[in-house]
Amino acid sequence: MQSIMTRDQQNPQDTWDLSSLYDSDAAWETDLERLATYPDRLDEYPGTLDQSADHLQEYLDLTVEVGILEEQLGYYAMLRQSEDAGNSAHQDRFSRYVQV
Repeated sequence: MQSIMTRDQQNPQDTWDLSSLYDSDAAWETDLERLATYPDRLDEYPGTLDQSADHLQEYLDLTVEVGILEEQLGYYAMLRQSEDAGNSAHQDRFSRYVQV
């Protein structure tokens, strides 16, 4: 009877290449920390968006930046968890992303 190989036993050519999202788990951690700074930055804008067109554009650019970062972090966390749902580090990463 054949056994199912674990993730670390797989040929890397047969696995997802997530390097287009993050080169390493450490790079993901850095961006997660960066994401945590955005609420304070976004809190500066309510009630001020009518100051100027430039100020409004700055806010809109920042919200797009946040959205892109959230997506990138989320995709990486979800795909890493999907690689090996039994890996506690992957579960922890996904859980921390969801809590942000």
